[in-house]
Amino acid sequence: MSRGSVNWITAGPVARASEAGAARVLRALLPALAVLAVQQVLFPVPLGIVVRGVTIGLLTALVALGAALVYRANRALNFAQADLGYPSALVAVMLVTVNSLPYLVGLGGGIVLAFVLGAVVEMLIVRRFATASRLIFTVATIGLAQLLASLAFTSAAWWWDERPASLRLAPPLDWSVRIEPLTFDASHIVVWLVAPLLLLAVWWLLARTRLGAVVRATADRGERAALLGIPVRRVHTLVWAIAGVLAFLGIWLRAGVVGLPVGAALGLGVLLRAIGALVVGRMTELATVVATSVAFGVLETAVTFGADSAAEGQAAVAAVVLVVLMMRRRSATRADSEETSSWRQATEVRSVPAELRSLPEVRITRGVAAALAVAVLVALPFGLSTAQSIKATTVIAFAIVGVSLVVLTGWAGQVSLGQMAFVAWGGAVAASATDAWGVDPLVAFALATATGSAVAVAVGLPALRFRGLYLAVTTLAFALVSSTYLLDRSHFGWVHTERFERRPLLGRIDLGSETAMYFLSLGALVLVGLVVRRIRATRTGRVMVATRENEALAQRYGIAPARTKLTAFAVSGGIAAFGGALLAYQQQAFVPSLHTPDAGIAVFVSTVIGGLGAWWGGVVGALFSRGLGWFLPSEWLLLTTSMGMLAILLVLPDGLGGAIAAARDRWLRSIARDRGLLVPSLFEDRAAPTPLAPSSEPTGPAGPTGPADGSPEEAA
Repeated sequence: MSRGSVNWITAGPVARASEAGAARVLRALLPALAVLAVQQVLFPVPLGIVVRGVTIGLLTALVALGAALVYRANRALNFAQADLGYPSALVAVMLVTVNSLPYLVGLGGGIVLAFVLGAVVEMLIVRRFATASRLIFTVATIGLAQLLASLAFTSAAWWWDERPASLRLAPPLDWSVRIEPLTFDASHIVVWLVAPLLLLAVWWLLARTRLGAVVRATADRGERAALLGIPVRRVHTLVWAIAGVLAFLGIWLRAGVVGLPVGAALGLGVLLRAIGALVVGRMTELATVVATSVAFGVLETAVTFGADSAAEGQAAVAAVVLVVLMMRRRSATRADSEETSSWRQATEVRSVPAELRSLPEVRITRGVAAALAVAVLVALPFGLSTAQSIKATTVIAFAIVGVSLVVLTGWAGQVSLGQMAFVAWGGAVAASATDAWGVDPLVAFALATATGSAVAVAVGLPALRFRGLYLAVTTLAFALVSSTYLLDRSHFGWVHTERFERRPLLGRIDLGSETAMYFLSLGALVLVGLVVRRIRATRTGRVMVATRENEALAQRYGIAPARTKLTAFAVSGGIAAFGGALLAYQQQAFVPSLHTPDAGIAVFVSTVIGGLGAWWGGVVGALFSRGLGWFLPSEWLLLTTSMGMLAILLVLPDGLGGAIAAARDRWLRSIARDRGLLVPSLFEDRAAPTPLAPSSEPTGPAGPTGPADGSPEEAA
């Protein structure tokens, strides 16, 4: 065969391979190109502003890439990614700016410190949550972020005896370039040169080295990798150390461009850009993650250039994230399925078994406990000052919000980081209806509840296709859009933020005093508890739990997952909006600062700590997060800190509510043993005791704990 024939034969496959490679590159860059097209059409800006946006985007890409590394190793989102490099960056910047050490010395020392800190965090904290659900792991990283920020400021105060203000690194060289309308110094040039090299180095590390193959293997099949002799723990430690270095470099370079951040290293805008790029890139497509991070940086900078505040740029990015996720096709890969299932929080608190419910000791104990609780709650406002009564009413309002999260996340399995957006809509509608229309409070509460349900159903539409991490990002993005744009009076005049007078309830019941508002809120909490308890006992509640546990199997039994999820969003959103209306009435105004996305994350964390297994877990979470700090001595404040939160999640993975239920179950088991009763529901999660009396109950194939009536939702 001639050489020309060989060239003719091989030319086709080579061309097709080249076309396939080009197609992959185009597909990876398509989301970023779409975002840049939106920016050019809707928010055109001078070239210098675009370049500044690229600089910010490159710094975001370093954060996003570190989070992608952790996801590959642990299959979880690391909310502490930027804060992982904050202590080392703060120390290094202080050494250069305060102690006048050379730039390269501070950089080298910071890299070493960040590497060690990342490894120590993985070994001492992250490894303890290796077997926890992704829900618990994610909440733990939120607590870890707060812990690292506290560590940074504590170290600065101890070493330099001062709290650092916003610090900015001086440019390492006397270089500058003018791109209208801005002048960029050497710090910007360093970002343009170093950040792409770092991104390429990480890509090469994951795609072309043995370490990358080992990381992928441990992420996909950790147990199998361990059986094959791969040191999984050491690999995870190395990944977190590298992620710490990336976080440090991102903050170090940022300190030269816009200054070192004060407070938490990762602001909400950076967080949304980073995790938005991650979910657009399906967490593992690194080219898409990097390109989208840069595009988001350009978009936010362009919008902020012509806006009154940076919040509008963040809202634009959040809106784009929402649109991209809504347009994205659902992945059917096994990895996505496993990631989804790992977000389930299935541990549920049992009710008192029917076999024990009528026993005298059980009835007396329950009656005494209920009487004591009623007596304390009724007498509480008469022993409090006006300021303390206001705080108590606020705790009750947030307890109602916590109950709404139990319904959505605990029962339906839908993760929401933006629950405070529904609270905000309820509060805004109630305040506007009272202030502008002069309606009765009962009408205002009804309008707020209906609005919250409608808004939650609209937000829940992505839940028909996504859940877990992707839904969490969707709700967080919606919360940001709501707080910065949709519920901003400067954009929409119907939102009333002025103080209003409380009108009498039903025209007769005066709500002017704080004691009256306390009892109104307490009655509302009791009503909400009765409603959700009834929902859980009906087919609607059983269907929610069945869909959470196994959506495919539930669908085979005739359950409609889409309708079930939207029902959960409607119920949860209505309850949250109702709590928001009460909060607005307690404040006598709609206060936007109470409904920020950061507050939504805090409510989510406190509810998880309270426990998602029973409706009263939301109440326990509100009492823990707010009641401890407001009503107990300062010695108890340690429990509400990030260290206390991590300790609780480590010791009590089912939350405080789960611990309370476990103690109650131990007491019930002791009663069953003393009475010689066989109560299968109390022993189904452990070795069954030897029955003291023969049971006349037929067992059958399913045993005594099988479905009682064989209904589809019970079997599901």
